[in-house]
Amino acid sequence: MLITHEIIEGVGVIRPEGAMMVGDAESFRQSFSQWYPNTNCRFVVVDMARVDQLDSAGLGALVAVAQQVRDKGGDLKFAALQKRPRLVFEITRSYKVFDIFETTEEALRASR
Repeated sequence: MLITHEIIEGVGVIRPEGAMMVGDAESFRQSFSQWYPNTNCRFVVVDMARVDQLDSAGLGALVAVAQQVRDKGGDLKFAALQKRPRLVFEITRSYKVFDIFETTEEALRASR
């Protein structure tokens, strides 16, 4: 799994690419844990445009990342969920817990 991080106007943006499944969840969590504490970002957007598969382990990693952000007094938003990952959010009712936006730009505007 490829993961890129950047900061856009004070908001952290994470862009995972590929499947976020049991074998990838820990690397995602570790990558975030190494990057995020070194930022001054309270708000984070996870751009899911290039994540084509998500399972419960991947969702668990996203929840863990969200908790890190919330522990810092911030908020995490999701953008551009593809069909299969969106289905996982629907089945688990995670869409009731997280803010989900159609585009990264919309999520960024809501995070400022």
